Amino acid sequence: MADRRYPAELGRCMSDGVDRFARRWVDEHEGASKDAANRQAATLMWSMIAHHARGKLAGAVPAARGGDPAATEAVLEPWLDLIDAVGRAEYETRCHVNLGIVMDHFASMAYRAVSPTS
Repeated sequence: MADRRYPAELGRCMSDGVDRFARRWVDEHEGASKDAANRQAATLMWSMIAHHARGKLAGAVPAARGGDPAATEAVLEPWLDLIDAVGRAEYETRCHVNLGIVMDHFASMAYRAVSPTS
């Protein structure tokens, strides 16, 4: 996303990573559910992304303390929007929406959140 191009393969890449984690978990834990392992892996991924976004938000706060509301919004909004996108993805994951669709939807929301508008 840093190069301003839409990450067309991001959703698939995320989904593949979740699937690899879940397959390994099931292989190493007798009787483990592949579906539960997939959802747990996705939940862990959402947590890591949200943690990263909160760190970026905290780092942006000093730059936002200028008194200009528009400038403050411009600095904080991408990270707040990314945190909202994670919340939406967590909700869709809990509702048992197909994880491939959730990942693709998240990728589009994340791109919209952190990509500068031209």
